[in-house]
Amino acid sequence: MRVLRLVLLLALALVLGGRVSQAQQTVSGRVRDYTGAPVADATVVSGRQQVRTGPDGTFTMVDAAGALEVTADGLASARVRLVAGQTVEVVLGPAALRHDERVVVTAQRQEADPFVVPGSVSVVTRRDLEERLPRTTPDALAETAGVFMQKTNHGGGSPYLRGLVGNQVLILVDGVRLNNATYRLGPNQYLNTIDPATIERIEVIRGNGSVLYGTDAMGGVVHVITRTPTPRGGDWFLDARSVVKGATGTPEQSARVELEGGHGSFAWSGGVSVRAFGDLRAGGNLGVRAPSAYDEADLDLKGHWAPGPGRRLTVSLQQTRQENVGRFDQVAQRGFASWAFDPQQRSLASATYRQQVGRAGVESLVATVAVQRVLEERRSRRTGSTVEVVERDVVRVGSGSLAATWRPLAGWRILSGIDVTTDAVDSGRTDTNQLTGQSRALRGLYADDASARSVAVYAHGQREIGRAHVEAGARYASHVVRASAPTFGAFTLNADAVVAQAGVSVPLTDGLRSFVSVWQGFRAPNVDDVSALGGFDFGIETPTQTLQPESSLAVEGGAKWRSETWSASASVYRMDLRALIERVRGTWLGQATYEGQNVWVRDNVGRARVHGLELEAQVALTPSVQMRAWLTQTHGQEITRGEPMRRIPPVHGLIGLAWRPASGTRWAELVWRGAARQDRLASGDRADHRIDPNGTASWHTLTMRGGWRLATGVELVGAIENTLDQPYRVHGSGIDGAGRTAWVGAHVRLF
Repeated sequence: MRVLRLVLLLALALVLGGRVSQAQQTVSGRVRDYTGAPVADATVVSGRQQVRTGPDGTFTMVDAAGALEVTADGLASARVRLVAGQTVEVVLGPAALRHDERVVVTAQRQEADPFVVPGSVSVVTRRDLEERLPRTTPDALAETAGVFMQKTNHGGGSPYLRGLVGNQVLILVDGVRLNNATYRLGPNQYLNTIDPATIERIEVIRGNGSVLYGTDAMGGVVHVITRTPTPRGGDWFLDARSVVKGATGTPEQSARVELEGGHGSFAWSGGVSVRAFGDLRAGGNLGVRAPSAYDEADLDLKGHWAPGPGRRLTVSLQQTRQENVGRFDQVAQRGFASWAFDPQQRSLASATYRQQVGRAGVESLVATVAVQRVLEERRSRRTGSTVEVVERDVVRVGSGSLAATWRPLAGWRILSGIDVTTDAVDSGRTDTNQLTGQSRALRGLYADDASARSVAVYAHGQREIGRAHVEAGARYASHVVRASAPTFGAFTLNADAVVAQAGVSVPLTDGLRSFVSVWQGFRAPNVDDVSALGGFDFGIETPTQTLQPESSLAVEGGAKWRSETWSASASVYRMDLRALIERVRGTWLGQATYEGQNVWVRDNVGRARVHGLELEAQVALTPSVQMRAWLTQTHGQEITRGEPMRRIPPVHGLIGLAWRPASGTRWAELVWRGAARQDRLASGDRADHRIDPNGTASWHTLTMRGGWRLATGVELVGAIENTLDQPYRVHGSGIDGAGRTAWVGAHVRLF
């Protein structure tokens, strides 16, 4: 039935996508911003024609057809229907969480130029996403500098930043924490619960993040910013858009239909995405990796109201459901006849209000409230057994934040605020004999009715001193975890943390800046740390009640170059990690084994050090040909055990060459991506079934992709990935990389 619905949706999108030819005409007009000022260098596109506005915001286009699409840096885009004989007046509204490539919001929790920020920032833009049509949100980060994307299963994906992963990397969605109280110690799959078709941009802050965002941001922050509709003023409007894609190798069938409309100061958008993925075919002669197929359905709604100058209210709803997401590694290597997340579901409702104040030194206020629910059921059956085990965890998260930007002292701009989060965990397990139908209820992975709460205050300031940009900040956080179970009783764990950060960025020439930054990070113990009771790769994990926050102290220095034709950055960093929460051998109910497996507990016993080098460059070889490249090297050492840190990525990098002529109707790109051999392994790596005890072999892939704008609102994109059909596995992954994969997709403006 799900496949039938997918086929019908694909057919509907393609039928509705048929375009009616429109008469061409010569038009002229003017582009202004929402203040009435002319917008110079805005891009105006109609069909295959593309022009830019002059200094006074005016433009003339020959052979325009049907409608104009207008975009400009730092402003919301607009689409205008043409009326014969009418001069076009286009007004671009303020960007609602949409910024050009030279502006990011995550690095300082407000708009900032990454060239000036004393730190390392990577951005995946909306155009990147539209050209690559990534299968999943983790795949959208695969070509991002400084990010190493591990996949335990085909329906997952966990980003490594600065050698850290899982609950040591913070993921945000529109400023709301995706991390919750059951985030695991190692890689996880939760980033894949974000629909890639809804994303406006992804910002990655490598390293510094705990002062502004709190616990879990030791390795950095991945901020997924979804598209927001923009009010256009005037009469009612309604636009419709569809995206379809088909692929071999993975394989994939996906479709999305979305609407956007509004009137006056209000705009709304909504969309439905449906995806069906087959079992992955690995490169070379490795064959099909089953089980790895799964189905997915996504729903999103968003409203945006601008009732007056400097006031904006945004409300949104996101929901994702994935079914029968298989774990190939558990079936192929761990003795299971079946193992799957079924279902995996996440829903998020949020509201954000922004107010420009401009009085008593206060510039702006931003308030956000959100409610999130995550459901995860893990279904498994061991080979030779008739008992199916179903573990069910539900996490309900409520969060709120209030932030103010103000100028209390001459020259300083301060961002300060308060963040509050509460988590409630329901956990259970049911074992069912498939022959007799008899079931019995057991304790889940976590203590049922466990909870977590955090309250934090922070302040972050920045100032221009001479030509130097200086910033500093601090955060105080209080975390409480409560759990109770018959086997270990009730307890409360309190953990406080104070962290600080400082940095400076100094221009050496007009296009060259050097920077240095020092910061502290932390990760507070969560429900997973203190109450987990269940199997993992090496045995049985049992609850712990005496944990304290992990902490880090890091320093980074580097340089950034920028000119009209090229940009580059180079940085080196060192991070010392203390009180790391690690598994150590222990006892449970006085015994060193439980259910025939070794007992492990968690303790703050770990000390480690990570240092690395990150290089990145983009250059325009000609007006139509651009090249990009990056290289990342990470070295991690476990001081406590005197061995390498677990799962440290090997040296990896990318080289891309793109052709984008001025006409803008066609483009093509060639991308080489690869990683060196990783045989510097920890003892835990050698015991990990996902990693060859002799090390992970080096690998490389070659991708060819391109696109063609056929008419106004119609663009075809396609690619051949892993063109040479190389067999490979990303270090630490539980499934091999896809072999040669061909895909084609279409973006269609329906009306």
